[in-house]
Amino acid sequence: MRESESLTLTEFATDLGSLPTVSVRLMLTKAESEGRGWVMRAAAMKVAPDIPAAGWTLYDYGSVAFVANSLSGAEIADWFSKRKGEIAGLEFEVPELQEHVSAERLPVTPDTVTSRACGIHIRITS
Repeated sequence: MRESESLTLTEFATDLGSLPTVSVRLMLTKAESEGRGWVMRAAAMKVAPDIPAAGWTLYDYGSVAFVANSLSGAEIADWFSKRKGEIAGLEFEVPELQEHVSAERLPVTPDTVTSRACGIHIRITS
């Protein structure tokens, strides 16, 4: 059974900052105002032991880019508190988010050896 919870952004950043490694995937789009720089449009994060690295890091299609990497939770938490970040050589802004985000704790399976495995999906709408 999946367990879902709603967290405030402050709780989310605090929890995320305490994690040694987080697998993250981002969708970034070009900033429209200046035509350079990037804006985070979606993020998916997974925390579990032995997450295999993605077979790719960056797909840049000009106006949209997809990025996959594993980083410290503290580095990712800084993106949300400072509303900006950098990954795979791309500097990006984080739009103002709603006050609450949702997290799902997934069931224990052979791939997720611990019940601490969880996924966080952030969809950003402007």
